Amino acid sequence: NIRENRGVRLATVDPMNGDSGTVVIPLDDKKTFELLGRGDTFGVFQLDGGGMRALLKLMEPSRFEDIAAALALYRPGPMAANA
Repeated sequence: NIRENRGVRLATVDPMNGDSGTVVIPLDDKKTFELLGRGDTFGVFQLDGGGMRALLKLMEPSRFEDIAAALALYRPGPMAANA
């Protein structure tokens, strides 16, 4: 669940001692967007295909909404509309 405008709260469990907690994942992490803009997304679900990596390099995403747009547009239906 999204709990804040600037991040996502993720429930975590420490595998070593079973302690649970909450981590806030920021939606504006600069290093993450630098990785995405380089197409360095091997192993990232829905972002690791060659075409998606090329799109991310062209887009150079800088905000969460850019990633949402790339995922929405890089689908078989929308991509075929330009064929």
